[in-house]
Amino acid sequence: MDAGAQGATGRPCARYLTAAMRGAVRPLLGLLVGGGLLLLLEGGLRAAGVAGAGEGQFFSVTTNGDGLRTRLARPRTPGVSRVALMGDSTVFGWGVDDGGTLADGTQAALDGVGVLVEVLNAGQPGYSTTQAAWLFGEVVQAYRPDRVVLFLSRHDYDYVPVSDREALSGGDGFASRVRVRLASSSRTYQLLRGLLWSRTDAPALHPRDVTGEPRVPRVGDAERACCVGEAAARVLPDDPGHLSAEGNRVVGAAVAAALR
Repeated sequence: MDAGAQGATGRPCARYLTAAMRGAVRPLLGLLVGGGLLLLLEGGLRAAGVAGAGEGQFFSVTTNGDGLRTRLARPRTPGVSRVALMGDSTVFGWGVDDGGTLADGTQAALDGVGVLVEVLNAGQPGYSTTQAAWLFGEVVQAYRPDRVVLFLSRHDYDYVPVSDREALSGGDGFASRVRVRLASSSRTYQLLRGLLWSRTDAPALHPRDVTGEPRVPRVGDAERACCVGEAAARVLPDDPGHLSAEGNRVVGAAVAAALR
C-alpha cells in the first residue's frame, strides 16, 4: 500500500520535473543561439574593417605644469635655439602616444642633421588661432622661443554665437555687444534660440551646416592675419585631420627642413 502510494505520487513529480527542465532549456538554447548570431555578426564586422566606438581612442599623454605636452622647462639651454609649434589637436598630437607627436617628429629630424634646436609642443586640442595667440602671451612666451610656427586651425571656420575674440574682449559695436551679452547670460535668449532655430544645441557649426540662426565665424580673416602677425609666426597649411605617428614624422621632417 505504501509502495503503491509512492509510485502514484512519483509520476506527477516526474512530469513536473520534466516540464521544469524543458522550461529552463528553452531560454538557454535561445541565449546560445542569440550569442552565436552576435559572434557571427561581430566577426563579420571585424572582417569588413568596421571600427568599434572605442577603437583607436586610447593613447598616453604627459603634460607639464603649464598644460603643454613637452618635457622642456621654461629656462633655456645655453647655446641652443628654441622653436615653438602652436595650433590645435593636430599639433598637440591627438591620437598618438607620447613620442609620436609633430614636435617629436620635428625634433628627431633636426637631431638627425645635427641642428641644435629644442622643439616645444604648444598645441592645444580645440584651439583657434585667436586662442593660440592668447596662449602665446599667457604661457608660451615665458619659454622664450626664437621662432614660432603656427598651424592655422580648422576650428577658425566653425560658426559660433560668440567669436573667440568677442569672448575675450567683448563685441565691437552695439549690435555685437548685445548679442554677446544675450548669448552669454540670458536664459530667455537661450530658450528662444532652441524654439526658433535648428542646431542651436551645437556649440559650433561647420560652414556646410544649415541653420537660420545668425552666427559669425569663430575667427575672421582679418583677425587671423592680425594674430599671425603678432605671433611673428611662419604659417604652414592647415590640416583638418589628425596625423598618425608616421604622419607626424613625415610632416616633422618638412617642418625641420623649413627651420634649418
